[in-house]
Formats: sequence, C-alpha cells, structure tokens
Amino acid sequence: MELVNKSSNKRLIIFLSLLVSLTTALIYQVASYGLVTKADVMPPTTTYVLPPRINSITPSEVVAGSTATEIVVTGLGFTNRSVIFWRRTSGQITTYNISHPNQLRATIATSALTTPMQVEVIVANPDNAGYFSITSEPVYFTITPPPPPVLISIEPSSVVASGLARMITIYGNGFRSNSSASINGGFRPTTYISSSAIRINTYFGDTTTPGSYPIIVKNGINGILSNSIPLTVTPSNIPSSTITPVLPH
Repeated sequence: MELVNKSSNKRLIIFLSLLVSLTTALIYQVASYGLVTKADVMPPTTTYVLPPRINSITPSEVVAGSTATEIVVTGLGFTNRSVIFWRRTSGQITTYNISHPNQLRATIATSALTTPMQVEVIVANPDNAGYFSITSEPVYFTITPPPPPVLISIEPSSVVASGLARMITIYGNGFRSNSSASINGGFRPTTYISSSAIRINTYFGDTTTPGSYPIIVKNGINGILSNSIPLTVTPSNIPSSTITPVLPH
C-alpha cells in the first residue's frame, strides 16, 4: 500500500511539472504573436529603494535677514532625481553632480530666511510610482536672530526744545538695511546709510520738552534692541515777550 502511494505521488509531481512547462510555453507562444506582451502575463517586479540619509548640511545656520544662501547636503543614497525639501513641504530646485554623488545643492531664497527658527530639511527619492515618498530622517537648519547693533554716538547730541521735526544721524556698528530707530520708545522713519550709520527723522513734538530722550536701534521686526544713547533737549533761550504799557500823558 505504501509503495502504491509513493508511486502515485511521483506521477502527480511529474504531471504538475509538465503542466507548468506547457503553460509557460503557451504564454510565450501567445506573446510571440503579439496578442499579449510578457508584461501582461508575468507578475510585475517591485524594486525596493533604500531611503537616503543626510550626514550634514553646510552651512548649518545663517542670521535672519540673510540674502539667498546655497546649502550643500552631504549624505548617502542620493540620485539625480533626489530633491531637497525645506520645512518638509517646500521642494527646492536641487542640483546633483555625478562627480560628487554624495552631495546635493539647493539655494534657499531670501524670503525663507527672514524669521529666526529651526527648519526641518529632508531629502526625498521617488518611489516606483514617481511619488517622493522615500525620505530621509530630518536634519535641522538654524536661522539665528541677528545680533544687536551697537550705538557709539549721535549727531547732534543736543538740541534746543522746539516743536520742529529733526534729522539725527546715529553712528555705530551692525546696522542693516532693515534697521529702525526709536526716540523715547517711539520708532520713527529711518534711513539706512551704511553698516555704521543711519538717520532717524523725528516727529513734530518729539523734542518740545527739555529732558533726556533715549535713542535705540534694532535690526528687523524681531531684532534685539541696541544699547541706548541719550538725546539731550535743552530749554529754549528765547525770552518771553513782554508788553510795556504806554501811560497817557
């Protein structure tokens, strides 16, 4: 009985092998006549793509308010279809050089560098469907607050009390095109001259009353305040007008 079962199993294996061979031959025969393609009858091949990896970003930080900056991302698993994503959502125009396969380059626009923050940077490769779903772990790029400007002197440093608007030149270090100056806590129209000089235009009434009024500068909207320099407003020396009565003769 056992011998019969073994013989039956052997015949079944031979039969199934012949059936598979005939089926495969039939498929290729049909394909050869152009009725179907081999891709239609053969199972698709799925290619697994390893995710890229970021080792470093150069530079790794800039000061808020910087102009457009090129970053170099160094790592592994990059291709000519890899894309650098800024804040995970903004795909950048990415340059891949086959002579440096472990580097990608992208230029970050000035508008993306205005506010101090930490930015997530990732590299993404396309999957088999063309979607950029194969991503690296994030690496952080830092936008630091601009350092505060330093005030050295003002010209003039003293004015006579009056209700007139005035122009005061401020000298120091670290001024930027987005610097703004204040007098006694109120920011006023400011003109950038150079990194060492700016000019503030006071309003009518800013220097009406004698006293000492601090002038302070900051760079940008969220900049750190500078040291202060006092503008001295002295009393007017114009004597009060007097009326001498005329007595009748």
